[in-house]
Parts: sequence; structure tokens; C-alpha cells
Amino acid sequence: MAFDGYVVASTPRGDGEGLTFQFGLQKGSKPPGRDAKRHGPREPGRIQRRARLRSIARPSSSEALPPPGARKLGTYPQAPQCRIRSDRVSLPATYHNASIASPPDMTVQPTLAEIAAMLEQSPDYRVLRRLVPRAEFTPPTGQPEKIAILLDVETTGLDAAKDEIIELGMVKFSYLPNGRIGRAIDIFSCFNQPSIAIPGEITALTGITDAMVAGHSLDEERINAFASDAVVVIAHNAGFDRKFMERCAPLFVLKAWACSVSEVEWRRHGFEGSRLSYLLVKAGLFHEAHRAVDDCQALLEILAMPLPELDRTVLSVLLERARRRTIRVWAEQSPFELKDALKRRGYRWSDGADGRPRSWYIDVDDGNQAAEIAYLQETIYQRDAEIRTQILTAFDRFSARI
Repeated sequence: MAFDGYVVASTPRGDGEGLTFQFGLQKGSKPPGRDAKRHGPREPGRIQRRARLRSIARPSSSEALPPPGARKLGTYPQAPQCRIRSDRVSLPATYHNASIASPPDMTVQPTLAEIAAMLEQSPDYRVLRRLVPRAEFTPPTGQPEKIAILLDVETTGLDAAKDEIIELGMVKFSYLPNGRIGRAIDIFSCFNQPSIAIPGEITALTGITDAMVAGHSLDEERINAFASDAVVVIAHNAGFDRKFMERCAPLFVLKAWACSVSEVEWRRHGFEGSRLSYLLVKAGLFHEAHRAVDDCQALLEILAMPLPELDRTVLSVLLERARRRTIRVWAEQSPFELKDALKRRGYRWSDGADGRPRSWYIDVDDGNQAAEIAYLQETIYQRDAEIRTQILTAFDRFSARI
């Protein structure tokens, strides 16, 4: 690397442990010396001597200097980050304030945090940090705060009518009127021994074994005490978690629920999906997935993320959406051959196993139901059919009762 007539050469050491730096003068010139036969005659106007470093770093007191003879080559076990400036090599501040001619043994290495910070400055790297749960998100402002709970369950299967919870995790936190998270208040975690052996695929997914849950059960009194002051329960797929929780603790029948999967328009905000692990990566973090409390703490970080185009947090957008009233429109006894048209429009299938109609349905915002009813009458039924509708709020949305 050449700059302002100086040459800085760097080559790897043979043992692969460091770099050797040689400093000389005059780009393109041969190393000068006293032996003219070896190095050629002196040229008029050209300095033909080896450059000495006039100001070089002195190591800390705990580091030993190299032997006195090591004056022209310095081997560094870990080369420091250097910036090439107009007339000198600029080293980090640790290596300043010395005036020796011989390079020291520069053994001070950057910390992992410093390395990560350097990599983040390049568009060629992305740095992920392990999620470390934190307590404070927003300094106290004196504004009134509300309490919410993040909830996640691990179960023996997907059927809320017959499968059982094997782990319950909750994280209680406060939030401000503008939707910013205040602080994490408390966590709740417990196992539950199901009536059957945990299926192998569930153990492979979650790491939870029969031995881990043996003798444990869900204590409804403890659960109610933890969740009683929450004004809203948030789950990453509330349609799954709420049905399980209503079976084991009736308190959750009465709570308002919000779903961070379906009630945040992730793609509209520039994300490619709604998987928890993917969203956490977009926040620059990773975690141990598929354990209840770990997933809740991951979701807390995601909800705290700002959405740049809105200058609002994910939590703010989620709560605004959860407060709205929606209308469920049922397409009962719709022609079988038109099921694909309903699916493309966003209808979902209810198999009737949970007491609901065996039918296709869709949830639309209050005010849009007239257009949806017109679509069904004109396109699906092609007659003036009577369409069943239901009004939904956060207190009954995602419940098995609806």
C-alpha cells in the first residue's frame, strides 16, 4: 500500500499468527543500504536510507518490549486497525505517546464488541447479538403506564380441544400512552406434566422431555395472580395460545387479546414474513427458540422496535389494530367448486370441530362488511342469500367461543 511517497508492506507470518509490517521510503525504490553493489548507485535527489518510525506506540506497562535488535521489522501477533493518512500511519489511541525507534510487541487486541462495531460499518456484514433480556426500555417520564402480558405456550400438539400444555411462559411489562415499552416487570414460567408422553417431534422442537415436566402442574391461582392486572394479553399467534389458556385458566376468557402475527401488517412495513426468529434477526438479535419465556422475551424486543416510516413502535401499531372492531362474515354452504376463489380472497376454513359452523369465513374491518356481503351474493351464491355475521372485539377475538 503506497501513500505520499512512502511504502507500507504487509505480509502474513509463516506460522499464520500475525502480520509483518515493513516501513520504507520512496514508492517503487529498492531497500536502501550501504552496499552500492547490492542496492545500486545512489540517485541524485533521492533519499536512500531506511525510514525510521519517529513516533510509534508504546505498549502498556504489562507488555514487554521486543529485543533491542528488532529495529527494522516488527511482527505483531494481532495487527491493530490502522488508517492511512496523508503522511503517516495513524494507530489507535492506545499506541500513541511514545518515542522509540523499535516497534513494540503490539499484543493489545480489540474486544468482540469493538470487532462487531467495525463489521457493522461495512455493508458486506450483518452482526447478530445474543438476546440478553433487559429491564428498562424507556426512562421514567412520569406519564401513566398500563400493564400488559406476553404469553407463550408449548404443547403436545396443535389441537386445543385434546392436546395439552407442557410449558407456560409469561413476561409482564409496562407501556406508555404512545405505545413505547417502559420496563419489563416480572416473568412467569412453569412446566406441566401432560396425561400422555410428550411426542418425540415435540421434544425435538422444544427440547422439553418427560423428565423435565414430571411432577409439575399448572397452578391456576399463581397464574391468575400474575395476570390479573394486565389490560391486554399479547401472543405471537393468539389464535393458538388463547384457546389453550382459556381451558386451564378461565381468567383469560375475560381478557383482551392481541396477536402480533395477524394484527401487524409486516409486509406493508417492509418485512418478508412474521416468523418470530426472522423478526428477531431483523432486530439484530438471536435467541434460543421454542421455549416459552425465551420466545416472550424475544417478542418484547420485537414490539419495542421502531417502524421508521411511521416513527412508531411495533407495539403502538399492534395496540391500535387490536382496539378496532371487526366483523366476521360466514360463507356457509358455499359451492364447493368456488372454495379456491374464497381462499384467494382471504377466507379461512372452520371444520366445525370446536362448535363453530363448518364453513369458510373472513374477518373484515367494521364498515367493510357491506362490500363483503355484496361479493358473496353476487359472485359466490349469485342470489340474494342471507349472510351470517358476528361482531368481534379484543375480548372475544381468537377465542374458541367464536
